[in-house]
Amino acid sequence: MKRTNLVRRSKKIIHTFLVMLLVSLAFRLPIPTCGSSGNILINATTFPSPDVIIQIGQNMSLYFGHVTWSGAQIKLYLSKDGYSSISSQTDIRFGPTFDIIKIMGNTIDATSYPGFTVGKNWINGTLPKTLEVWGGQCFVKALDGSSAAVAVTDKSFTILAILEVAPSYGPGKTTVELRGYSLPSNDYANLSYNAGNGWKPLANFVQANENGRLSYFTSAPDVAEVQSEGITAESFSKVTFKMTVNSTGQITNGTFNEYRRGVKQVYSPDSKNLTISEGRLIGNNTDLAFYNFFVRVKGDLTIVGQWFNPGTVTVLWDNTTLMGSVTADTNGFFTASVVVPITTEGNHTVTIRDSAVRFVLRVLCLSLSDTIPPVADAGPDLTVNEDTTMVFDGSGSSDNKGIVSYVWTFTDVVQKKLVGVSPEYVFENPGIYYVWLNVTDLGGNWNTDELVITVLDVTKPVPKVELNQIVNEDTIVTLDGSKSTDNVGVTSYTWTIFEDTTIVLIGSTVEHNFSKPGVYTIMLNVTDAAGNWGADVLNIKVLDITNPVAEAGSYQSVVEGAEVRFYAGMSRDNVGIVSYNWDFGDGTNSSGVAVSHVYSAPGEYVVVLTVFDKAGNRAVDSTVVTVLRDTDRDSTPDILDDDDDGDGMPDEWELRFRLNPTEPSDAHMDMDGDGLTNLQEFLGNTNPNDFFSPLTAWIIGVTLVPIIAVIAAIYIVSRTAKVSKEEYVEKEVAKFLQQFPDIQELNPGYYIWKLAEIRQEAEKQYEELTTTGYIITTRTSIRKRLAKALKKKQQK
Repeated sequence: MKRTNLVRRSKKIIHTFLVMLLVSLAFRLPIPTCGSSGNILINATTFPSPDVIIQIGQNMSLYFGHVTWSGAQIKLYLSKDGYSSISSQTDIRFGPTFDIIKIMGNTIDATSYPGFTVGKNWINGTLPKTLEVWGGQCFVKALDGSSAAVAVTDKSFTILAILEVAPSYGPGKTTVELRGYSLPSNDYANLSYNAGNGWKPLANFVQANENGRLSYFTSAPDVAEVQSEGITAESFSKVTFKMTVNSTGQITNGTFNEYRRGVKQVYSPDSKNLTISEGRLIGNNTDLAFYNFFVRVKGDLTIVGQWFNPGTVTVLWDNTTLMGSVTADTNGFFTASVVVPITTEGNHTVTIRDSAVRFVLRVLCLSLSDTIPPVADAGPDLTVNEDTTMVFDGSGSSDNKGIVSYVWTFTDVVQKKLVGVSPEYVFENPGIYYVWLNVTDLGGNWNTDELVITVLDVTKPVPKVELNQIVNEDTIVTLDGSKSTDNVGVTSYTWTIFEDTTIVLIGSTVEHNFSKPGVYTIMLNVTDAAGNWGADVLNIKVLDITNPVAEAGSYQSVVEGAEVRFYAGMSRDNVGIVSYNWDFGDGTNSSGVAVSHVYSAPGEYVVVLTVFDKAGNRAVDSTVVTVLRDTDRDSTPDILDDDDDGDGMPDEWELRFRLNPTEPSDAHMDMDGDGLTNLQEFLGNTNPNDFFSPLTAWIIGVTLVPIIAVIAAIYIVSRTAKVSKEEYVEKEVAKFLQQFPDIQELNPGYYIWKLAEIRQEAEKQYEELTTTGYIITTRTSIRKRLAKALKKKQQK
């Protein structure tokens, strides 16, 4: 018997191998493909293309008038070969995905693809420096759907390397990176620089990577230059870096603008704050007294410098006395706060020293004693029209040492302060103004003079509205026009608000509630006693702050692999919801009002719905989905399934005989070598681990079974009765509830769904059995009773 079984199994193995071989050969058959054909031209419309040499980062033009397309979109690739196929090893994609209809169109499109212009069979664009492509001979390929058939340029073109310096400007000795793009793969280059006195080597045999990228860090050479004397525009010296590619001999340059050292600000509380305007600096050897700047003994001095060497900067008085030291940042910027030492009155120097230069400022230092006050002279009293530019004149003031400060103060609605010998001012309001001039000399002594100015009335009232122009809905807004001005006085305030209807309010200050989101126009008209008027118009934006209400739906229970549907249509908002975002709780997301999802693993998942309205207000709601395990994918969860793996053998029977209830393949195994599979052992009610169990079953079958069958037949005939459809269905439901008594409490959703499914299946089964003439009785079949008898016999 064992030999017969072995032969039978060998034939099955050979048969299975032949079937698998035929299937594998079928999958290896080539599948026809289609693709583009023809040649792409470079910078030309007729064959052949010219010889093209381009640096990475420059523009190139591709003509597709001779290409036949089979798809709707194309992708461009750079390739080292001209084969009409795409290789992931040698081809590099660049640019976006282009629509063929736009390339072939008769209009030029310069907006759809940033950096590219298409139309009339052309694509024009640059080869970006970010494209990691090696230099040398290259082709362009156009793929429109098939990697085995692509359009290729009719000839190759040459990509040259470039050199970039980053950063491209700064002080001397700052760290810069020399970046080489599109060198031949793994090639070498020699680096050098010229700071104005000839080329000097920097590094040789610097290797590029396999994509033609080269990177080398160094310090910018210091040309040790400073801004010229006085206050001048910022200037720089140009340092040129050169890269020579070893294999091709190509030379390409990059530049670094090295700014000259200068001072941006000097400040002394005893004198003034001399801050230089943008783009200008104080140069070396500048006399600050020329700009009315001085210092005093033991006085504070602040110096702000730019473009010095990064690192330590020291400040010296008269080039000998250390005043302090600071650290310049990577841009060569620093701020030094120092104190003037005890010294003589007169001219001195402040030296700023970094690692390469000495930068000198000449300053006037005053003594601590000056007791003679200046004489202030504000000039004669004046009469002017309103809104007329008036020039004050304090040049008649005098002092024995020199006046360093002219300050004019007066009240024009609010306190005003002007500085200088001859400042200008426009009086907008008529009236009489009392102006005081305060002059201060080098010793800090001061004096004052009064000037009376009469401003005549020649103007109309000026409206001014004060309000918060962005408010929330349902907020009471205060409209304040009380700051409106007039030469005599405003007598009338009229507000016009343009909402759904026109609203008119009267008063200098009024209130209004904007209940709806939107943008509304408000106009204020002010009138004076003479009938002059002025109007001011502005808009107010009312924000939508009402959050939407999210409705994610009710609890759901499904088996794994089943589709779960979610609907957010019950969510609502005062204006309208514009976005529905779903988080399914398993690391995946989706968006939309109605979505569906399939969970691949059992468990309980919290599904979160987030909705947004147009104003960005949001709301969140969640629901729970319970996913029950279904090992054999029969739509019945394992908790209700007697045969989890669907192999025809009940889980309890497999566990009793040490089989795996979740492994369907063990149904075809022969554990005891008796020629019967485990499934056959189960159907024959024999032990799959006992070689002799079928013999026992045979002995019982030929001896006891006939006797038992006769007795059972007589008993069944005497006591069976036909079962109705309703009784059959309720019995199937009772079996389920007896097996899982707590299912309704543990999972009410699943309980309702499962009961409906059991009733539907039971009704269908009853109809099929009765249609074929089968009579369903109140007793079990003879076959089942005999099987139970055999089972008891074996257990004994």
